[in-house]
Amino acid sequence: MATYAVISSATNICDNVVVWDDNLGPWNPPADHYIVNIDGVQAGIGYYYDPTTQVWTAPPSVNASFSPSPIFLSQSTTLTWESANATAVTVAGAAASLSGSQTFTPDKIGKFTVTVTATGLAGSTSTTSTVTVVATQSELVG
Repeated sequence: MATYAVISSATNICDNVVVWDDNLGPWNPPADHYIVNIDGVQAGIGYYYDPTTQVWTAPPSVNASFSPSPIFLSQSTTLTWESANATAVTVAGAAASLSGSQTFTPDKIGKFTVTVTATGLAGSTSTTSTVTVVATQSELVG
């Protein structure tokens, strides 16, 4: 038995993994795809494969959170984020460092949400972080 990754020729991203009994004869990947034997390699769906270096890159991931949270109206809060396997990050649609922090001062009571997107060789992923903005101390404990 062998384990193969089915790779899109257009993106080099693995969109299927197949376990194949070598005694059954040749197996052909779908049109516009190629296969790579991945026995013993930690790679799976969503991974990017560089055929020149034979290196697999995992999909990007990103985490983000506000601190402090909740906050009073006109108080500042800091969004901190970290990414992995990313080549670019955007915070609220603007280019940002791969990991970092940014201060926000929301101007309305309610929920304030920011989206952080990480893009890498194996695609993109986004997360949102929300901070609650209140007017008085009683709203924090109520």
